[in-house]
Amino acid sequence: MRFHFKETMRGRVENPDRSISPFEFTITARARGLIACALGEPFDVSGTASLQNISETVSVGGTLLVALPLRRILLYDLSFKAPDGALYRYMGRKDVRYLHFLRTMSWLRGTLFRNGEPVGQAELWFSYRDLPAFILSFRPGIIPAISHAIHRLRGARREST
Repeated sequence: MRFHFKETMRGRVENPDRSISPFEFTITARARGLIACALGEPFDVSGTASLQNISETVSVGGTLLVALPLRRILLYDLSFKAPDGALYRYMGRKDVRYLHFLRTMSWLRGTLFRNGEPVGQAELWFSYRDLPAFILSFRPGIIPAISHAIHRLRGARREST
């Protein structure tokens, strides 16, 4: 069964000239299935991103590799196109420490690239205020869940007759 969740990360990018640009993204990460997830396949990601002085809000796509519990990392690879046609890519990493689980799961460091060239180091945070919405966003895809429920009901009816 497929499942998905929604996450928002907010923070800043330190540019080469030491100026700071606010950066945030909101993504929905969709697993291709429980078995695929268990085998280490990345989640497909879609959503929106905004970067001050570049764009208000643009569509973003990419992948999220969740390598838990053994490797203890999450790898974000997100891409978006700015209104001027430049292609941006954000590559970030969460290093999870189980003794400091909440802190390490809420902090994301990475590099922002413009047309393949690094343009800044980013630090993003997950706000604990968003935790209830984040937890409630975990759910199976609605179409597979409905299909599965209908299939089970049909099987139960056949067995009872």
